[in-house]
Amino acid sequence: MKSRFLALFFTLPSLILSRAQDVMGPDFSCLRWSLDSHGQTRIAFLGREDAAGARLLYRTVWSKDLRMLKCEVNADPLVTDRFRSVCDRSGAQNPNMGRRFDVGTLVFSDAQCARVTSSAPWFPGRARRKRTEGRVRRKRAWILPGTLWCGRGSEAVRYEELGMFENTDRCCREHDHCLHVIPPFRVNYGVFNPNFYAVSHCECDQRFRQCLQGVNDTISAMVGYSFFNILRVPCFELKQQRRCTEMYWWGM
Repeated sequence: MKSRFLALFFTLPSLILSRAQDVMGPDFSCLRWSLDSHGQTRIAFLGREDAAGARLLYRTVWSKDLRMLKCEVNADPLVTDRFRSVCDRSGAQNPNMGRRFDVGTLVFSDAQCARVTSSAPWFPGRARRKRTEGRVRRKRAWILPGTLWCGRGSEAVRYEELGMFENTDRCCREHDHCLHVIPPFRVNYGVFNPNFYAVSHCECDQRFRQCLQGVNDTISAMVGYSFFNILRVPCFELKQQRRCTEMYWWGM
């Protein structure tokens, strides 16, 4: 399951959850970072304006020995403005993190970073998978032993495959195929997700909770406790809003 929690479960003591720092400098600002269970550091920050005057959002992954593993740049004003507003609300400052990884050098070497659009996926996070022919999944990252879907990614070759703990695995598989998700650092349904992980519609999370409660064994309890009690992954709702229109003699 390409979700956000079980990859972190057994390494929670070493996990530093997403923190926000507003780093002000001549080359970059608004730095946010997160240390994952593999010891890799994910850093996002706003760089200088490009030739068109658009502010650039840099998103990077660094190894334990401070080597950059990946860098992507997004110039979508909708994304960068939302990211800026999130950092404005955080109010924290820590210039040392940016200096430690020397992220300022990336601002002047765009060749190291790939340009992406706001709709492009980033650092594989969980995304909706269509149940098409074959329902093939890529093998990725860390999976809870005894399952094929519970963790970061999936070890299942086909949709129909389940692990030894098949009842819990079935819950994870269903949650992975939620129809409504907001990928990390993306705008969807008019909402910006500032987290380093995707968030799902609240109905999907509720069905996930009910499914795990229905299984009611040690594995399902561990999965549910990790997701809902330790990481407390948020969710979102879609609500219709009524809008009033004023009538004139020539129409609306």
